[in-house]
Amino acid sequence: MGASVETILQHLLTDQPFRTDRGVLTSTIHIDTEPVVCIAADNGNTFFKGAILDSRGQLKTVIIPTAYCPHIDDKAGTTIVRYRVKSGDTAGDTFAIGHPAIARGGAALMVGSTAERLPDLRQREFLLASIIELLLAGGYTAGAHTLLLGFAIPNIEVERVSGRGMGAREDTRTALKHYLNKATFEVERIDARDARSTWTLTIQSILPQAQTLGTFIAWSHTPTGRLVTDVEAVDVLDGGGGDLQRAQIFVDRTGRTPSFAMSSERLGDGSVVLAQALRRKLHERHRDMTDIAAHIGLMTGKATIHGKPTDIRAEVADVQAIQGRELQAKMLPVLRQTGRYVVVSGGLAVLLRGPILAALDALSKREPDDALVINHGLAPITNVVGTLFAVLFAAAARRR
Repeated sequence: MGASVETILQHLLTDQPFRTDRGVLTSTIHIDTEPVVCIAADNGNTFFKGAILDSRGQLKTVIIPTAYCPHIDDKAGTTIVRYRVKSGDTAGDTFAIGHPAIARGGAALMVGSTAERLPDLRQREFLLASIIELLLAGGYTAGAHTLLLGFAIPNIEVERVSGRGMGAREDTRTALKHYLNKATFEVERIDARDARSTWTLTIQSILPQAQTLGTFIAWSHTPTGRLVTDVEAVDVLDGGGGDLQRAQIFVDRTGRTPSFAMSSERLGDGSVVLAQALRRKLHERHRDMTDIAAHIGLMTGKATIHGKPTDIRAEVADVQAIQGRELQAKMLPVLRQTGRYVVVSGGLAVLLRGPILAALDALSKREPDDALVINHGLAPITNVVGTLFAVLFAAAARRR
């Protein structure tokens, strides 16, 4: 049996604002009378995903391709949104991120672990700019903001910590502490019409969390943190851009409150398998296509070739049919087993939804009684949504 209609995920499926007995649930809380904004970031190798609750209790998310283009200096006309991070009295160079960066020939950022990526100044600038876009989506305006940051990290970067259950491994903790935690950043945002605004972001605290645990939280918990599933063992298949991950989560109800144990393994590459196959298929027509542009093409069925929007749905379908089988084969043992409930999330739950549902049907598994494939619009963001609510739960506990 799956989670009840009271879960975070069910709220999202019906597009309800989040409310509790005390009123609307928002990202702004007060700690010792100081306003603090709770946000979550999943800074993936292919896309940044962010989540925040606005003043009406409505979830707002952003998905930004992990691309960076420096030195934006248009001489005339309407330009693109760009940013500049200040260090002391010195302002850095302007840069763009996401789709505008791709359009200007920008490059994807480094692929790797948190400890490998954060030392790269471009990565940190990208992250700060993405957080600003998330705050804007949540209805916040320029100025000074103190943040509680939920930071989704690859499952492989999580380890058992004595007395605290799960926590980030040492190299990840060190990188987060050195480059982000307790730090204040001043960032100038310049919009397409050259209007300038200054954002001063202070990261008061960081809560690192295994990416896939976010999906489990969103699927199994209410917005106030109550567990509302009778399932005791869950396999979460998380198909992201870089990795296809499997997390086994076990619920222990023997204590006063439920506790969790999680093990995880990397089953192989994620949707990058499809992206690279699409690049090869389009090589003669688009030799300059990058992995990140290919990922966008997989999702949209379009690519910009010789400056023109081009329909590539036929090529995407071919890749999904051929290379998709390789990914399905890695998922099949998890789908086939009958000892645990199965939840499928991430971008592959969108790109391979039909074949995954067909496999479940062939195995006589029914949705949502035996398994659940997160729906199209939510599958890429359930990890970061669960991470946001983990921050809200932790903040509520701090104020008790």
